[in-house]
Amino acid sequence: MTMPHEPDMGLCDCATLYSSDESYWLVDNRQHATDRCVCIDRATGGVTFQESLPNTDFFDSSHRQEIHGLLGVIDLLSGPHLVVITERRRIGKIYQHMLWEVTDTAILPYARHRRHLADVQCRIEDRYLDMLSTALNTHRMYLSYTYDITHSLQNLLTNGDEFYARTLYNRMEPRFCWNQYILKGLARHPEFSRYLLPVICGFVAVSHSANVNGRNLQFTLISRRSVQRTGTRFNRRGIDRAGNVANFVETEQITQIDNEYHLAFVQVRGSIPLFWGQTPTLRYKPPIEFYPDNTASEAFRQHFQELEQRYGQQAVINLINNKGHEGTLRETFQTNMQALRSDKVAYYEFDFHKECSRMRWDRVRILLDRVRPDYNAHGAFAAHRVNDVVEVKRTQQGVFRHNCIDCLDRTNVVQSMLAKDVLYEQLRMLGILTPTETLASHQTLNHNLDNIWADNADMLAMQYGGSKALKTDFTRTGHRTLRGMLAVVLGSQRIQCTPTAILPFQRLCIAVLTYRDAMHSISQDARESLLRYYKNNFTDGFKQDALDLLLGNYRVHSTEGVASISPVSAYSSVHIRLVPLVLFLSCACLVVLLGAAEEDPLLRVVRHMAFMTGCMALLVAYFFRHRMVNLPTLLSPAQARARSGAIP
Repeated sequence: MTMPHEPDMGLCDCATLYSSDESYWLVDNRQHATDRCVCIDRATGGVTFQESLPNTDFFDSSHRQEIHGLLGVIDLLSGPHLVVITERRRIGKIYQHMLWEVTDTAILPYARHRRHLADVQCRIEDRYLDMLSTALNTHRMYLSYTYDITHSLQNLLTNGDEFYARTLYNRMEPRFCWNQYILKGLARHPEFSRYLLPVICGFVAVSHSANVNGRNLQFTLISRRSVQRTGTRFNRRGIDRAGNVANFVETEQITQIDNEYHLAFVQVRGSIPLFWGQTPTLRYKPPIEFYPDNTASEAFRQHFQELEQRYGQQAVINLINNKGHEGTLRETFQTNMQALRSDKVAYYEFDFHKECSRMRWDRVRILLDRVRPDYNAHGAFAAHRVNDVVEVKRTQQGVFRHNCIDCLDRTNVVQSMLAKDVLYEQLRMLGILTPTETLASHQTLNHNLDNIWADNADMLAMQYGGSKALKTDFTRTGHRTLRGMLAVVLGSQRIQCTPTAILPFQRLCIAVLTYRDAMHSISQDARESLLRYYKNNFTDGFKQDALDLLLGNYRVHSTEGVASISPVSAYSSVHIRLVPLVLFLSCACLVVLLGAAEEDPLLRVVRHMAFMTGCMALLVAYFFRHRMVNLPTLLSPAQARARSGAIP
């Protein structure tokens, strides 16, 4: 079996787009390209092949731009809009295939003007265009012109010639292709085959090489967010009737060793597969709500059946609290798992906050020891390359499914530690690590792994939760306990000693470093928590609508604003949404003035006014709290739960 090496799948990585009042002209810039020109009629949307362009002198710089691929076409009120990639950033190489991040896009209308629209429709379309820009520019999207990043390495190396005979578009994994819906219209025209570029959303990174006992190791981490039931933190929770869960992400750690050994390990995360949610109401932690549905048991079972078909056996790791507002959710999840009665699914509970309280996050090791039999049964992917022929030595027969309440912070810590354990076992079995060595014995290797996993945690948290991940200082450094800080001071991660054996000066260093690090961790987590709170309450509704529009969960109707009401008109009044800002400014003003001189009558009056204004704003915020949060308007929560999750 050969490596997934396709030097030329015919995909265009650089083209010039010419625009006139009548047409868009797409020209492949590659020197060896033939049949170079595709014409899109802006009036009819028809696509034709042209031997050559009209006189290129006719197109000035404002009618000509370089693009790096087509994301697709989407219909809005004025007609179709072409979405193109205008800028990209190099990520790195995997098996000589370049990986790219989309950094900028352009949305180009077919219609030459909007005179056929009413004024209200123009305003509505501007709102939709803002949504598309938000979806395209705030979610990291990745692509490759020669490597299929929608599939895991195991899938690529275990599929046959029939799989590789298809075009990249026709063999992509639809769960992870974020532009599948808007590509469909172009896919009907064979002239566009060289421009159809599936993109994924999530995280892609390639580390620098690390030398381990004379062998060069390079890591690639790919997280693929599912398009099914995707969304933002409080607006997409739980499961839908087709068994799709919110925030489902497949994360693959790929290790290349001297281009000879190829190792991979896949884990998944996803929201607890029940009909539940949390409606933002300005509270820091909105109450958990359960939604009665007579398909709940079937959806639950279908979710795990699909995971079994795709990944094999499963080890479900539930990290939520045993008590508090998460306790009822845990009990319901546990009851459903017991009713599942599947010998293909193992279920583990680990109250992360209780077990790892006081920053004892090294106690995750207790959980990893419990799930070791499952790892031994599941295995991990391994292949050996000799010349250009690759022999698959082992395949991964199962998957770990992780969840906490958000599938972010706690999940990130456990996934990264499990992935490092798996890599240690792989390197030890290949003889690259000696029996007395650990990953921490090789500083560059350990640093690369920790940082790439911490970056992955931050990116997934920003996309779903609105801020960087919490607890990433542990993932990035591994030093959160007294023993860990001691290792920093004494220069060795493997040292074993008791506090009585430490010199007084060293004990003082440990205390200072531990306190400083704890304060930094707390302040960092507090900052990210406040940012997450703000976005969850005041911006995520619009962001959710943007995702639903891009993914085709909502389709724009041409009569919106005239013959039918547009859902975008349902956004809360800006006057109501300014109340939290007034409350914040009043409180800030009051705090500042508390230290002012009491005898100053003017300051006393201003302080009383700030206090009264704050009280009034607080009352308004309480009575209108449901109107002040930014909720999605394109799909109601009931509509989102009822959706099949498949691309329409």
